[in-house]
Amino acid sequence: MFFSSKKESAQQPERTAAFDKTDIQALEAYLKKLSGGDFSAPEPRVRSTELQGVARELTNFVQAQQRRYIDLLMEINDSVTDESKSSGVLNNIATEYEHIMQTVNELMRVVDGMAEAINGLAGSASETSRQTDVGRDAMSHTSSSVQSVAAETGHAQQSLQGMNQSVEQLHASTASIDNLVAVVNGIAEQTNLLALNASIEAARAGEHGRGFSVVAEEVRKLAEQSKQSVGEISEQLSRIRTGAEGIAQEFTQMDRSFQSNVTAVGEAQTHTSRLVDVFDGIGKAISDLAPMAEEQSASFEEMNATLRNAMENVHKLNTYTKECNKDIYEVLRRCNAMRMKAGSLNLPFSEKDVISLAKTDHLIWKTRIEQMIWGNIELKAADVADSSLCRLGKWYHATGQAKYGSLPEFSKLGQAHDRFHKICAEAIDAYHSQKTAKVREYLLEIGALSDEVIGALDSLMARV
Repeated sequence: MFFSSKKESAQQPERTAAFDKTDIQALEAYLKKLSGGDFSAPEPRVRSTELQGVARELTNFVQAQQRRYIDLLMEINDSVTDESKSSGVLNNIATEYEHIMQTVNELMRVVDGMAEAINGLAGSASETSRQTDVGRDAMSHTSSSVQSVAAETGHAQQSLQGMNQSVEQLHASTASIDNLVAVVNGIAEQTNLLALNASIEAARAGEHGRGFSVVAEEVRKLAEQSKQSVGEISEQLSRIRTGAEGIAQEFTQMDRSFQSNVTAVGEAQTHTSRLVDVFDGIGKAISDLAPMAEEQSASFEEMNATLRNAMENVHKLNTYTKECNKDIYEVLRRCNAMRMKAGSLNLPFSEKDVISLAKTDHLIWKTRIEQMIWGNIELKAADVADSSLCRLGKWYHATGQAKYGSLPEFSKLGQAHDRFHKICAEAIDAYHSQKTAKVREYLLEIGALSDEVIGALDSLMARV
């Protein structure tokens, strides 16, 4: 069965050569696709039985290598994911360090202000102590003056009382004089009556009574003058009495005023004595305050030195954290380059693999925004504005929509993903506009949206 005729032997090599040539060309084309990165090429169809086995084994080898390649790529993808998360953690730590430094700076400012206030208080205490001594001396002098005024007021009141008694005696004397005036007035009226009777008797006597008549007339005139003088004296006495009564009233009012003044002076004396005691207490308190202020000032200086040391340490940690973050991102960037290169091959990824790769792409974009804020990379808003251009966006609008479009978590994923890209673009614009505070706000929202996206993808992966 291994032998044939010469004719058959001559024809068989020609057919085999023809079959082999076609089959080899098919194998060559298959290998070229593989070398070009097209791992989706189907198993080559060959006619030769021997070559069919080779083609099958080659296909099995390629499929096994594909799986190993995919597994390696997914391990790299997981590493990139972990590095992205580590970068996010370091970013949060660096942010917290900055908050700590801001807080420490504020504490240092407050401590400096308190130390300055304490030093000012010590200076004010010295000045206040001096002013207190002056005030205490002044109040002591005032107290002495009040005592002198009290004594002089007492003497004046006594003099006033004596003057009031004199006025009362004057009033009594005028009353006695008034009685005498009444007596004189009565005598004048009697004298006038006698003179009138004498004139009548002289007229009766005729020539013999003329001399007596002249005398009687003179007596009458004298009586009239006496009566007139008495009337004037009575008027003067009336005026004196009125004046004396007025003076007595004034003296009474003055006495009341003096009584009030005496009372007020007494109260003033009491208050000044109390004020002297208060000034003594203030002086003692200020004397006690001065060493306390010095002690507090020293404590604040020590506290400030501690805060400055803490600030330096936090600054060093922050610098180290930023450097570590930069190094981690560099490793992430290189690993991601390998991942993207491997992912560009036409490999038969599973649905889970595609979602996992999309998750990592999403986390990398979040990391890029953080790295931009730290000044490690440059980004443009146009790089991230369109949510449909990234791997996740392409999957979402194609395969994902077809398979999961009816699920609520899929709709939630789309909303969060679109919002994520929009806020990332706005954050980039805000960064270029040097709106640091706004960028920080955007970064917080980006983190929250990223968590929503990852959560929705994890929920979808659980259904695969």
